[in-house]
Amino acid sequence: MSSLTPANTRILKRRKVALACNSCRVKKSRCDGLRPACSGCLELRIYCDYERTPLPQHKKPTYAQLLERVKELEAELASSTAPVTEPTPLPHDVSIAEDESSVDAIASNAFNETPEKDIGYFGPTSNHALFGIVSAALIRMLPFMRRSYGKYGTQFSQDMLRNSLGPSLEQRVKGPARFPDVTSEPIGEPNMNIGGLHDLCRDYFATIGHVVPYLIEENLFNDGHNLTLRPIMQTNKAGRALLDITCAHAAFFTCPSSAELYYRRTLRNLEGFTLRGSSIELVQTLLLLCLFQQNTQRSIASWTYHALAVKAAYQLGLHSSTLHNESDARKRALLLRVWCGVVNQDRSLSIALGRPCLISSDHVRIELSPNHIDAGPRVSHAPMESQTTMYSGQIM
Repeated sequence: MSSLTPANTRILKRRKVALACNSCRVKKSRCDGLRPACSGCLELRIYCDYERTPLPQHKKPTYAQLLERVKELEAELASSTAPVTEPTPLPHDVSIAEDESSVDAIASNAFNETPEKDIGYFGPTSNHALFGIVSAALIRMLPFMRRSYGKYGTQFSQDMLRNSLGPSLEQRVKGPARFPDVTSEPIGEPNMNIGGLHDLCRDYFATIGHVVPYLIEENLFNDGHNLTLRPIMQTNKAGRALLDITCAHAAFFTCPSSAELYYRRTLRNLEGFTLRGSSIELVQTLLLLCLFQQNTQRSIASWTYHALAVKAAYQLGLHSSTLHNESDARKRALLLRVWCGVVNQDRSLSIALGRPCLISSDHVRIELSPNHIDAGPRVSHAPMESQTTMYSGQIM
């Protein structure tokens, strides 16, 4: 290669053109810059034009222009801050504005993590209306309940019917009643005698216990007797909270004020140290507490306690088939009922509140041994036999 190219041969560089024609610039080809037409345009027989594209000129504003602009802005600001007399709104307009502000406050606080005071009635699709429908369905079971629980008599059925029919027309026009805030009023002491506790527990199992069979009647009666007799410092706070929320559900049909007192006693017993633990009584308490909050216009606040219920259930291992297979028939049926309640509540709250589910789909179904599928405790009441069979089998 060196023999063919002499050493003194000079390499010619392509001459740079100051301005290429428009056609060569568009095609990004080499232009020799010949006038009036370059070689490339002559070969292609196209029109060759040399036009210099004007570059954008960014002129900096002068000091006088900036000073003039500042004066204009000061004049506009002075004219906009002048006092303007507004017409006095009519009383009707004031009421409309108050309604709109309350609606805005409800909408803005609907998805807060902490409970709010202005969470109100959300209309016919709310949980309050849903539980009204459930209560109306329970009314149809009253004739069967009177035959099964004859000692309650006709007065209990009439009181339950009167409280389940809902508010009168005048109360509906005024709007739904708001429940008092837990922290705004002192906590009272409801009736805690043994006879009253047993009556409330029986009322619970005669009404809402048919829908949410998370408890066993005999166990709750024994716990209620023991918790009432022992000193307050030696009791299990989770068990006492379970007893209080059960009484709150039972008293809600006949005496809503007593139900509110039992509800606030439940929150007082569920202090931080109790919520950090895990027991089957704690999970049952949190399930019933969420249910009570959804039925008393506190549906947003129930998400916090539902998350605690899921945490305690996972700590207990309710999602594990090993725990269920190693338990006896009565305990296994109770564990299945509670875990089914946690899963159902997780799915319903996630749909109602627009939150993601806390329980994975892999943990919904519990695989039991073949000899454990149909095993379960026998209850004394005929209406509960079908529920025992359903909750003692596999959770779908």
